[in-house]
Amino acid sequence: MTTDADGLATFEWRPPSTWTLAVMDEQRGWRSSSDLDGAQVTLTPAESATTELDVVFHAGRVVVREASSGAALGEQRLILVPGAYRSMKSVRPVPVETDPDGAAELDLPTGRYGLLRGDTHPYTADPENVLLFDWPLPDEAGGVLRMPPAR
Repeated sequence: MTTDADGLATFEWRPPSTWTLAVMDEQRGWRSSSDLDGAQVTLTPAESATTELDVVFHAGRVVVREASSGAALGEQRLILVPGAYRSMKSVRPVPVETDPDGAAELDLPTGRYGLLRGDTHPYTADPENVLLFDWPLPDEAGGVLRMPPAR
């Protein structure tokens, strides 16, 4: 489903139930978390509902380092995928380039993301090679992500 120019989406008939809505942008590699205000909508028979999802972006700089050595992953092509590992197989990966110091700029909504080495495909990635992180990073992370060793 896509939205119109005003960001509005209309769903055709849905059976009575509680539905969880999320917003996704495959081109930029993000998906909203399901805990957004308004993301849970309950429909009863012959009822319609309106809700608004406010997706808030957080811009920030991260430094990607090798987990084992602490060395910066400078000038690397990495792959960003939204969601936890189990959902990575259904999304379009987005390339992320690091600078010589291993830094990359991200502008993403709150949520869970995965980062893979550029030569890894999300459809065949070993779960132990996936760096999962919550965005924005907590303060104690200091803006550093630690990439698991390649296997």
